[in-house]
Amino acid sequence: MLPARSLILALPACLAAEPALAAGFSGTAFGGGFAVPLFVLLHLLGLVALGLWAAEQGGTEAGRIPVAGLAAAAIFALLYQVGVRIPYTMLVLEGSLLVLGGLVLVGTALPLVIGIVVAVIVGAAQGIHLGATGTNASALFWLGLAAGALLALAAGVGLSAMLRELGSRMAARATGGALALVGALMLLNVI
Repeated sequence: MLPARSLILALPACLAAEPALAAGFSGTAFGGGFAVPLFVLLHLLGLVALGLWAAEQGGTEAGRIPVAGLAAAAIFALLYQVGVRIPYTMLVLEGSLLVLGGLVLVGTALPLVIGIVVAVIVGAAQGIHLGATGTNASALFWLGLAAGALLALAAGVGLSAMLRELGSRMAARATGGALALVGALMLLNVI
């Protein structure tokens, strides 16, 4: 097993290679679609943040919010394919990290309707950008894309469950703070 220091030193190289990885996914089969939400940092963090925040809401919201986000992503990816373009979605993606991370950080529970609206906005922005990667792609690519997005969302829900099992509400808040910080740095074009 690699020491933690080696993994930390390798992280900048992985982040630098991320745009090249994203460019190579377009038009390939299931594996290419599956990899897009997992290797493109903004999509991965955004979907994990949505899952983490939804799980932190507790109750039935933990299931309904991610489903609404994933459904919105699918709908807006298809809308992108038929020519619908919505401006400023990159800012929405970056801002969603700031907002979702901030909500986890402060431990704010929102009413279900507002939570679903937030999830739909985040999902729509995710869908537009994910849809741009699948121009002229096969059905297998789209199935892979949906599976990868679902896995990233589930990772956020699982992260919340793991942190709760460890009895560390503070760790979940720290994770939310880190996501908010990354979102702020992305909005400022630092990352």
